Amino acid sequence: MNKLKKLFTEYNLPWNNLVSCLFDSSNIMREKHIGIEKRCRDLVPSLLDIDGDSCHHIHNATKTFCLQMGNEVEQLFLDLHTDHKYASDPRNFLHEICDHLGITFTVPARFVSHQWL
Repeated sequence: MNKLKKLFTEYNLPWNNLVSCLFDSSNIMREKHIGIEKRCRDLVPSLLDIDGDSCHHIHNATKTFCLQMGNEVEQLFLDLHTDHKYASDPRNFLHEICDHLGITFTVPARFVSHQWL
């Protein structure tokens, strides 16, 4: 839970932006009185309830969705990550737009392939 709090603090994210959490079914995550889900729910009472190991559900949906497009979606995300990490002109332009809109600008921390799921 400390790492999650650190992430929200580091990126200046409001806890109300947390809509749901994906947990496996282990007790440390799902235990009703002291689990991580309970601690998150204490911070964000409106948290959606996603039961059990939903990563498999997301994996299946993502795999089916991306299968129709070959590797186009994954390549798009890889390109976006690379552009925002290494290309200063587009990154600076997006940063300027975010400043004008009052939105916190962040660069994707890392690229995770949908095949990881």
